[in-house]
Amino acid sequence: MDPPRQDPPLTLHGSSSSLSRSPAPDRITDDLPPIWEHLARPETQEEYFNGELRLKMPAKPPHARQHFQLARVLAAHVAEGYLGAVEMLTRTSRGSDFAPDASVYPAAPDPASGERQLEELAFEVCSEQSLEVPTFKARELVGRGVRRVFCVVVGGAGQRRRKTLAKSYLLEWSPTGPAAGRGCRTTR
Repeated sequence: MDPPRQDPPLTLHGSSSSLSRSPAPDRITDDLPPIWEHLARPETQEEYFNGELRLKMPAKPPHARQHFQLARVLAAHVAEGYLGAVEMLTRTSRGSDFAPDASVYPAAPDPASGERQLEELAFEVCSEQSLEVPTFKARELVGRGVRRVFCVVVGGAGQRRRKTLAKSYLLEWSPTGPAAGRGCRTTR
C-alpha cells in the first residue's frame, strides 16, 4: 500500500475565469512511475483510481455527441508541435491510471525517455455522473503536472443535488484560487 499523499488544492472555475498560465505544482519525482507504464490494460474499459479497478461505461447519446464535438473542436485548434488524443491512458500516480476523454500533448517525444510527453491540456465530459469522478481525475492530472484541466458538463450532469442548472457549461480546475486547501468549488 502506498503511503498517503497530500492532494494539491484545486479550485473549480467557470469558463469565464481568467487563470495564470503558470504550470501546476511539480509533484513529478523519480519515485512515480512513468506516464506510459500502465496498470490498466490498454484497449479495455479499465481505469484505476487509487489502486481500485473501475470500468469505464459507454456513453448515452448526449454524452457521446459532446465527445464528438469536443474532439472536432480540439482537432481544429491544436497548435503546431502538439497532438490531440481521445481516451489516451495516463499514469498519474502509483495507484491511478486512467484516460482523460480528450487531451493535447507535445508532439516531440520526451528527450530523456523517447516516449510521449505528459499532456498539457486534459478534458473530461460529464453528463449523468456526479462531478466527483472528474474532480478526482483533475486532482490527479494537475498533481502529475498537467497545466490545465477542463470539464464539459452536459446539461443535466450532477443535477441530482442541483436541479437549477440545465444547460451545458465548461468548468476549469486550477491549483490556485480562493478555495485552495478546501477542495473544489464551482464558480460561474
